[in-house]
Amino acid sequence: MCPEGCTKEEKKYNMGLEQWILHEENAIDTLDEVNDTMRELFEISDIYERDLQDLDFKRLEALSLIEDLAVKAGQVEKAALKKAQAEVRYYNVVQRATALYSQYLVAQKRMDQIKNLYSTPASIFSYASDLEIIENKIELAKERIYDYIAAVEYLAVRPFVDLRRATYLARSPKDLDAIIDQIETVVSKCGGMTTTNKVTLSVREQLGITTDYKDMTRGERFRLVMKNGNIPISSLTRYTVDTTVRDLMSSGRELHSGTFALNINDYANLAATCNARIESIAIQLVGENLMKEGDHVLPTMTLFYDGQTQLASCQPNIEALVETLGPKTSYGKYSTFIVTPTKISPTAGINTFGEANMHLAGNPLSTTYTILIDTEIGENAKIDWDKLEDIKLELTYTYQDLFASTSECANF
Repeated sequence: MCPEGCTKEEKKYNMGLEQWILHEENAIDTLDEVNDTMRELFEISDIYERDLQDLDFKRLEALSLIEDLAVKAGQVEKAALKKAQAEVRYYNVVQRATALYSQYLVAQKRMDQIKNLYSTPASIFSYASDLEIIENKIELAKERIYDYIAAVEYLAVRPFVDLRRATYLARSPKDLDAIIDQIETVVSKCGGMTTTNKVTLSVREQLGITTDYKDMTRGERFRLVMKNGNIPISSLTRYTVDTTVRDLMSSGRELHSGTFALNINDYANLAATCNARIESIAIQLVGENLMKEGDHVLPTMTLFYDGQTQLASCQPNIEALVETLGPKTSYGKYSTFIVTPTKISPTAGINTFGEANMHLAGNPLSTTYTILIDTEIGENAKIDWDKLEDIKLELTYTYQDLFASTSECANF
């Protein structure tokens, strides 16, 4: 405040000073209020931070609780599933037990019925009849097994006494199954490797014509022998579909024939090997100018296979094996077989071999053969038979070498 007597300027200055002081006081008050507000804000911020931290902690606790609840919910679901599975197993057991009990009741009822049935004469006779049928079937099966053994013996060229004895003593299908298994083992042990051999045979030489004669050549002698040759074949043997050998011989046709035997002891390598069997036969006509120049002729030859055969056994010590059988068996070092007589009619080549015929494949090689020529059948009429010098056979056959003394086949 300006005392009295102040000038105008002083008054004006004093008024401005008062206003400034008032303004400063207001500013100080405002600053105090701002400071108070800032303190409150800091306090609120601290409270917020603490509340936020507390909220985060509670949120983490809530999440952990939720996870625990989820785990426990999964455990509850697993427990419920196990409970349901256990219930299913329980009901299955109950159902099986119920079914078994029902089957037991049915079986018990049937047993009671069977007991009643067996006590009647009709049931006894029926059982006896069924038993007889079964025994007849077993005997029929034994006959088939005997045939099977015979076939295996034929292929192995030795008897299997133990197999025949076991078949004779068999009384049940189980026994027969065991014998079949033994036979299969025999087949695998008594086979062995086979070798294929091919030889050329001269029918002229087989008929004993090996040199020229004073009054005729070997070819002329061969033709004469063939023209006058005997046909040691049953007249009822079928020659074609609608004719027999008898029909052929009474037809008046010109027939040529020759018969010869292949001996197991003196032909090719048969004496040193075993189990020689035919694979194929091809025929060749030998001679000059047998047909007209430019002709293409396929002559037909007929070869009769006698069926009285021999095979050498590959089995070591075969004599000792069959010694106890005596005259009951034809098996030995050389075994004799009678197979079905067979006829083949291959086409022959002219000075070359014709197509090989395999119809006799598997038959023993050692037997008697008769070659027959019907000079008028098919294209044979085109052949000049007066110029035939020889007939050659190309024999392809298989054989085996002797088994070793340690062969497993000897154990059967």
